[in-house]
Amino acid sequence: MFARRSIGLDSDSSEQPRGFLTRLFFNPAHRISTRLTREGYQFVFLLGFSLVAAIIQNVNLLVLLGGSLAGLLLLQWRLCSRTLYGLRMQRNLPRDIEAGRRFFVELVLSNPRPWLGSWWVIAHEKVIAAKTNRIAKGDSQTLLVNVERVLPRDQSRVRYECLCIHRGEYLFQRSEISTRFPLSLMRGIRSLGQEAKFLVHPMRGKMDPNWRTKLELPRLGLHERRVARSGGDGEFFGLRDYRSGDAMRLIHWRSSAKRNQLLVRQMERQENFEIALLLDLTEPANDNGRTVSSATRSQISEARMEATEIAVELINTLTRTLLVQQNGIVTLNIADGRENWKFRISSVSQLSAVLDRLAIANASPRSNFSSIAEYTFGTIAIGTPTIVVSLRDQSESGVDELRAVSSSMLKLSNIRWVNVSNGEWNSFFQRGTVDEA
Repeated sequence: MFARRSIGLDSDSSEQPRGFLTRLFFNPAHRISTRLTREGYQFVFLLGFSLVAAIIQNVNLLVLLGGSLAGLLLLQWRLCSRTLYGLRMQRNLPRDIEAGRRFFVELVLSNPRPWLGSWWVIAHEKVIAAKTNRIAKGDSQTLLVNVERVLPRDQSRVRYECLCIHRGEYLFQRSEISTRFPLSLMRGIRSLGQEAKFLVHPMRGKMDPNWRTKLELPRLGLHERRVARSGGDGEFFGLRDYRSGDAMRLIHWRSSAKRNQLLVRQMERQENFEIALLLDLTEPANDNGRTVSSATRSQISEARMEATEIAVELINTLTRTLLVQQNGIVTLNIADGRENWKFRISSVSQLSAVLDRLAIANASPRSNFSSIAEYTFGTIAIGTPTIVVSLRDQSESGVDELRAVSSSMLKLSNIRWVNVSNGEWNSFFQRGTVDEA
């Protein structure tokens, strides 16, 4: 089944025009422009030549020929414009679009007309990076999607493949549909809908099997096990007296028969561990205000942008790994100068909001790391393992800031600081790759 988000692309019709003449001349559904094609220009030249020759030579057959050609041109104009009249288009996108992974976009073209179908319709789609997307700045794709026919009061579905290499916000520009039906002498063009935005989530990498050892993390979680008083799934722990409400399947019949009273199995159940992740996208400080050339400044900017992508991909992959392999609870906070959203997730199905936030995360010279760290360490339990993924070294502003905001030094005992700018991530993390063409 094609899990999707639907974007309607009907013409702008929030206020329907009233009156027949107003609907006829000002209704967006009637705004269809027609242009001559290369074949059309050749046809018009032949039509003009026939009429001029008929007038000069006074040849009736040339007059009939010119009239026939003019009738064909009029038929082309009429069918070309009426083929696009009233068509509606809807775009369906996948719910999760990942950078570097191909995805399918489904177009649904509907024809509400009762008697006239549409043929040879071409949908013009253009995807560009939004102005706020600094990573994919300048990225664009133009696609032409052919719809063979749409019968009256019916719809046709077509799918095309798309690839966004970088994460961030993208948009579909105002779509157009066109046709050259039936003789290809003219092209009818009609605009549909408005610009539609969508988010591309960060790329997914791969963690090393021994990443916890290489990160020197302590045992995950403080109280990893607890006794389930009312029963449940887990390993066998012991026996206890039957209590009202206990499930019948937990009764240990052999022991109950020996002691002449009902005994139930007491199970030991795994409790989900908790781990805190902090993504610090504060740009490192300049080298004592030293003046650098424009070329060097450009290299520094590119290096920071690359480090930002590594940090976001690492957080994305680490969160997925913890949820899938460890079956725990992850607390995630992002410091990038924006308003902080605290994420507390326990399953992969809850990742949608996290991925949307990571898609628009960017490095910022303004640091709100102190307030984010203060909020994080004020809400987690003492001893909760914490991983800070940052663009800067901990000696620059990390540990000192954490110690300044933490009321309990015990909360700092399980912190692992990862500076992606110096390449230390290479030992436990492998970045994702872009799908080949």
